[in-house]
Amino acid sequence: MKIIEGHSVVDIAVAGHGIRLAMPEHYDLLACLPNFSAFIVDSLKESEVLMEVMLLEGDRPVLKGDRKILTDISSAWENKFSLEELEEGYLVSIEGANKGTAWQMLASKDFYQITIYALGDELYNTTVLNWFLMMAYGQAILQQDSVMIHASVVERKAEAYAFLGKSGTGKSTHSGLWLQHIEGVSLLNDDNPVVRLEGSEIYIYGTPWSGKMKCYINKGIKLGAIVRLRQAEENRMRWIDGIHALTALMPSCTAMRWNMGLFNAMIGTAEKIIRSLPIGELACLPNAEAALLCHYEIIEHTYKTTSINLLKT
Repeated sequence: MKIIEGHSVVDIAVAGHGIRLAMPEHYDLLACLPNFSAFIVDSLKESEVLMEVMLLEGDRPVLKGDRKILTDISSAWENKFSLEELEEGYLVSIEGANKGTAWQMLASKDFYQITIYALGDELYNTTVLNWFLMMAYGQAILQQDSVMIHASVVERKAEAYAFLGKSGTGKSTHSGLWLQHIEGVSLLNDDNPVVRLEGSEIYIYGTPWSGKMKCYINKGIKLGAIVRLRQAEENRMRWIDGIHALTALMPSCTAMRWNMGLFNAMIGTAEKIIRSLPIGELACLPNAEAALLCHYEIIEHTYKTTSINLLKT
């Protein structure tokens, strides 16, 4: 990375993937983004750097060549957002506080090279910067046997369980019920953890992005099960596999459908996950019985699977 005069560099590692961030020397990263404090490292090897991010103040240069709007729809930013495809990458724009102004992010096709143009009078608008970093990181990791998922994750006895579901389904509520009614449970992440394949094992990591819960834990835990939640009038759980498991997992995975290379990498990782992990569906009420049922089914499934494997050997 070529460092511009007046900039300093911070190395960040999330789920073992490195982010090298160059920013104005007067910019206090931890004051603005305290959620990154546990993820800052002394240094990264060049082989560990997955993203190089340059934070600049002011408007971006005039872009040449063809541009195509891919979408201007965002659940996070409503009508203040646009994603455009350029000849060499992507341009993401988010409207500033003043009409006619915008934060912008230029990204290469593989999201390795990132330049963020911050509005000078909004440099400390951490919401936009935080979202840009999350969005770019979620794409950059896809070719590294990793995927960011929209989930709430609890940990118990060195094993983690991820709860998926549409927004408003009650993922955080379900995790909260585990915390309240099952001994020895802690929260790992409540919004955007990263699942990473490491040899024959699958781990899930905390990240600097955890929704409304300030749960920014820099730790990886062996992933024991994934459960998709849906609201119902009674509590029922079943285990699924094959295409049913894949369609349960994929809607929660972060990937741009416009970049087929990255999107196909996400599908490949998702397929490996469902072949190696138990995937469940829990129809549930927001009550203690739902958490207890889910916990019982996971433990029972693990016991049966372990017993079968022992018999085979």
